[in-house]
Amino acid sequence: MLTNEFSNLYVAKSKAEAEVLMATHKLALIEKQRVDLELSKKKADKQTALGISLADQLAQVTRYEYVTKARKVDHHNTVCNAPSCLKVCHEKCKLPFTKDGTALFRCWINDNDNDDTCIQCGCFTESHTHATIEYY
Repeated sequence: MLTNEFSNLYVAKSKAEAEVLMATHKLALIEKQRVDLELSKKKADKQTALGISLADQLAQVTRYEYVTKARKVDHHNTVCNAPSCLKVCHEKCKLPFTKDGTALFRCWINDNDNDDTCIQCGCFTESHTHATIEYY
């Protein structure tokens, strides 16, 4: 009886951790958008000060859309939590599930002998964790 209760608590904890991770990624994405908007505003202010018209500035704008969304999956992936990254670096990682990025040094994402960065995204290994989510 007690074993079932612990098992249920573990499942509930895992689900809660996945929800927190997804919320953290959404907040990081919002922060990335805020920084990008701030940089765009500074650039526009500088161009306006140089006498470049708003119409000319708008013609130079590269339009892009943030499409990073997360959904739960039934396996764990190695994901990067860096706010400027937010990507799956290793799908269906076979290492034991861990939240400790330093433990992922043994993962193939870090096959650089003298470097502690991911070969997929270039971020530090400490920015990575296992999660049961994927991005689309």
